[in-house]
Amino acid sequence: MSEEKLDQILTKLGSMDDRLQRVEGNHEKVDERMQNFESNQKKADERMQIFESNQKKMDDRMQTFESSQKKMDERMQTFESNQIKMDDRMQTFETNQKEISEEQQQMKQAILETLDRVQHVQITVDKLTDSQLRQDKILETLATRSIEQETEINDLKRIK
Repeated sequence: MSEEKLDQILTKLGSMDDRLQRVEGNHEKVDERMQNFESNQKKADERMQIFESNQKKMDDRMQTFESSQKKMDERMQTFESNQIKMDDRMQTFETNQKEISEEQQQMKQAILETLDRVQHVQITVDKLTDSQLRQDKILETLATRSIEQETEINDLKRIK
């Protein structure tokens, strides 16, 4: 009968080992997701650098625009044609600014969604950890009870 209980305990330990392996597998998936998040964050940083580069280009264009403005002051006769060109450039600038604002909003949204996912993953990991701790306590209690019962059985056999 004690071999049967030992077999049961070994079977339970085996199933707990399987569960632990699944938890570890889930942990590895969480690590992969974190790596993906970091990769996405790097991409967002790269996009931000591109944005800053574009902003610098716009600053350079603005300096060119100011230079053109000085030339327009010197050439009052061509003021109207240059004014039309300036209006076209300003419209392009506003369009670019709107596109940049939309891209920034999309990047912010993506970051917020990623943070939300990370929080959900963290909550899941915390729940799994708590569950594993409870299961470990239960297993320890069961093992202790089994040892006590084995001791009592051996005592009873000695008494007989």
